[in-house]
Formats: sequence, C-alpha cells, structure tokens
Amino acid sequence: MFLEKFRLDGKAALVTGGSRGLGLEAALALKEAGARVAVVARRASFFAEAQKALGEDALYLEGDVRDEARLEAIAQEVEEKLGPLTILVNAAGISWGAPSLEMPVEKVREVLEVNLVGAFLASRAAARRMKERGYGKIVHIASVAGLKGEPPEVLDAVGYAASKGGLIALTRD
Repeated sequence: MFLEKFRLDGKAALVTGGSRGLGLEAALALKEAGARVAVVARRASFFAEAQKALGEDALYLEGDVRDEARLEAIAQEVEEKLGPLTILVNAAGISWGAPSLEMPVEKVREVLEVNLVGAFLASRAAARRMKERGYGKIVHIASVAGLKGEPPEVLDAVGYAASKGGLIALTRD
C-alpha cells in the first residue's frame, strides 16, 4: 500500500546507460512502478541483458550520449512511441584508471565527455520537452568519489572523480 503512492503508471522514462549496472536497475525499478521505459546504450550488442530483464515492451535505442543530435532524436522517438517524456535517469558512465601523472589526457577528456557532458546534453534534450509541459524529473547517477575523491589504492581515476563532482554540481544548478 505504501508503494502505491509512488506509482508511475503510463509515464515515459528514458534511462541512459540503461543496458546494465545501475542504469538497468533504475530501468527495472521504473518498469516495476508502472513506467513505460526506454533504455539507451552505445551499441545494440549491449541490450541482451536488458532485454532479458525488461522484456520486449521496453524501447531499446542505440546512441552515444556525447552526440547531441542523436539525443534530441532519441527524446523525440521516446515521445512518439511511449508518450510525453516525464522521467530521465542519466546513468551512462565510464571510468579509466591510471596514476594521475600517467593518465592520458585523451582518456580524461573521454570520461568527462561521457559522464558529465553526456548527462548535460541528455538533460537538456529532456528538459526542453518537460518545460513545455511544466513537469518532469531528471535523476543523475553520481558517486561519492565526486564529493571527496578516493586515494589511489582505492580509485586511481581522477577523470572519473572530476566528472562525478561536476555532475553533482550540475544537479545542484
């Protein structure tokens, strides 16, 4: 009875990084609450686990969160197939570990682009539609590493920590 207050029946939800890990868990929870769910992954080959868990009534969309035009098209497709986009969960994320003095700057940029810029772009694509209707919810999956970092023996991934710290700041904006 308590959970009935949190039903999302008929609401359209989009989950970036929804093919596995925390993104898939978010997609499963949204579906269980009654939402119509779309998941995004970089490659269609990533969808096997999600399809087993979510079934055929979910929408599976291939796309890279760094591609602004693709994210706009995905948001449009979600609205056409599932209804007004009401919920976005930004769970897409990558990490790359190496000691800071040895970390290739290209890897730092890639992590920042996916984890922070990708979340910004997906949020903007969704927020444009949500603003038109005056309603919507955006959830970012961050990490405690974004608040305090971690010692190198625990997490030697400065780009990851910086990206999650930026995501926390973006959420507060």
